[in-house]
Amino acid sequence: MNQRDALALKERERRFREHDQPYGAHAAATRSRWSNFIEMHSVVSGLRLAGNSRLIDIGGADGRLLDRVRACNATCTLIGTDFAVNPLRGLMEKPLNAAGVCADMCALPMRDGSVSHAAAVQVLQQIPGRALREQALRSVHAALAPRGRFVALVLNQVTWRTAVPNGKEGRLNANLHVYLYDQHDLREELTAAGFSVRSIVGVNNLPGRIADRLGLLGAWIDMAITAWIRPLSIRKGRYLRAVCTKN
Repeated sequence: MNQRDALALKERERRFREHDQPYGAHAAATRSRWSNFIEMHSVVSGLRLAGNSRLIDIGGADGRLLDRVRACNATCTLIGTDFAVNPLRGLMEKPLNAAGVCADMCALPMRDGSVSHAAAVQVLQQIPGRALREQALRSVHAALAPRGRFVALVLNQVTWRTAVPNGKEGRLNANLHVYLYDQHDLREELTAAGFSVRSIVGVNNLPGRIADRLGLLGAWIDMAITAWIRPLSIRKGRYLRAVCTKN
């Protein structure tokens, strides 16, 4: 994909997000309770936050991750970003004591080395074209302090390949263009941006309806697959989670 087409697709999504004021609430409401718990637990456990951590949640206007982080860490500094203004309003109304910043992941307005942790939950996949995705990852890398930790969660090509016509990159719906990652190209893009990749695993391994029916037991089974049977999680997980550090 050439740069011009990639930028046009990115701008189309920004306009969609800008005018869809309840975006954050919709994103949270369309995920079942236990599926959401498993997804957010995987990100938080990968971050390994401390009391004095400074976390930037990129594309986090739905507040799902910051809600989870604040529930288990009352003292770390939270920053939520989105590249459209309206979705951030819902985030700012939540009692999270979090800063909200309108920012494009490809050019984060953060001082170099100013955050200790960063997360991008289902964001990278929506950046069209490899050049823009690597630009976004270099921007995150620059914002992180030395030995800072970054967790990325993306759609797993293995389980989403029928969602786009060519099985790899294209329209997920009328407004969203997605790139479906496998573990190899995810590692390659992260490494090219300067990250040291610690692990890549699959998460949300059980179908959502089964996880919800089993409740806490389903969550435990799902997380056990991720932790102890990683090859199976890569084949079954709806998402891939990469945990990285800045050298």
